[in-house]
Amino acid sequence: MDAVLEAREYRWQARQDLVLRFHAPVLTLRLNIPGPDKNPPGAEQAFSRLWDSLLARYRRAFVLYRRLYPAPDLIPYLYREHGTGADGSFQHLVSPLPAFELKRLAVDLEANHPLGRLADADVLDVDGRVVSRADMGLPPRACFVCSEQAALCRRLGRHRNDELIAFVREMLEQVLSKTPLAEEKRR
Repeated sequence: MDAVLEAREYRWQARQDLVLRFHAPVLTLRLNIPGPDKNPPGAEQAFSRLWDSLLARYRRAFVLYRRLYPAPDLIPYLYREHGTGADGSFQHLVSPLPAFELKRLAVDLEANHPLGRLADADVLDVDGRVVSRADMGLPPRACFVCSEQAALCRRLGRHRNDELIAFVREMLEQVLSKTPLAEEKRR
């Protein structure tokens, strides 16, 4: 577990450094995998599908943003980094888009992609502060097992770890079986 905590600390510091370096918002995607094994079979494929979908959403938003705020020097992103740690793969994207727009894209992915429950997409604003769902007037994320708030279920220990792991494993098995996911069918 120390390696997972170290990976999270490294990623947090890297995100803060990116905000300082570019003075721009940072979007980070990783997977929310309960249990000690953060890299189970299918996780990398799920991450790849989620990232591809988030990037497609981002590109559409960027085109719209560029139409609304034309600027000759506006580029799609300032920096992008993929990495893998003890807690799985991650992707950082430093963006010229406003932090709230990035968070809107992240929430859309989490809520509407078939694998969105596994996505953990965080946004830091230009001051290095986390943009939360509450900042946008949105409810907290729901638990994997029930419809209650995930943070509340976690804090109260409402579900056994093996229940959470079984839910995630079932989603990942769909990825490995190459079953087309609903969103991917619509592309």
